[in-house]
Amino acid sequence: MSQFIKVAAIGLTLFLVGCASTPDPSPDLLAAQQAYDAAKGNPDVLRYAPDQLKEAEQVLQRASTAEELADMNSLAYVANAKVYTAQAVTSQKLAEARIDELTKVRDSLQLEVREAELASTREELAELQAKQTSRGTVVTLGSVLFATGRSELLPGAQASVDRLARYLAEHSEKTALIEGHTDNTGSETTNLRLSQDRADAVRLALIAKGIDSQRITATGLASSMPIAPNSTAEGRQQNRRVEIVIQN
Repeated sequence: MSQFIKVAAIGLTLFLVGCASTPDPSPDLLAAQQAYDAAKGNPDVLRYAPDQLKEAEQVLQRASTAEELADMNSLAYVANAKVYTAQAVTSQKLAEARIDELTKVRDSLQLEVREAELASTREELAELQAKQTSRGTVVTLGSVLFATGRSELLPGAQASVDRLARYLAEHSEKTALIEGHTDNTGSETTNLRLSQDRADAVRLALIAKGIDSQRITATGLASSMPIAPNSTAEGRQQNRRVEIVIQN
């Protein structure tokens, strides 16, 4: 009987020693476990940092079975660091996703603005009755801008000049080449001077409206570039014109 008691006592001692070999969870381990639980409950962390979260879980398991308090606390520190890393990775991924989203919104808005600008440009050019040519966009101002044989702009020309100035003001990247043209009536010398004076008159009117003079060039071409036969009154009237070639 005494032998049985001795064996039982030894077994109880070993049991107690075995129980005492694993210390209770330390405050550091509890804090690390709490941080892990909070991170695991965040769907963003589960989505963007599953690997880091898994590593934290594995370290926590090792910490919970550590036989020494120092080892437990050391592993708890590592687990907590991995949880922090998972949260940092998640924050970075969320920021990148937000940037991508804002970039798409910006690009969409820029496209809408550009489409609106193009639509506005088309309307403005339509008002000017502009034509697209190999030389650029050409706006033709007829002879009604001037009295016969004169280079002073008539009052009725103001509306055309205003529209042209407004277009150039809204499109500062564009330049204008102003060309004066006449029919073949009269001497070439007279026609050349008249065509230059008329081109200069339109140029000065645009400058007076605030258009940079360096963006505007004026030249007289006399009757060298007819667009209709000079043999008829109608044809000669078409040839007496000022053309504005708008270019980038």
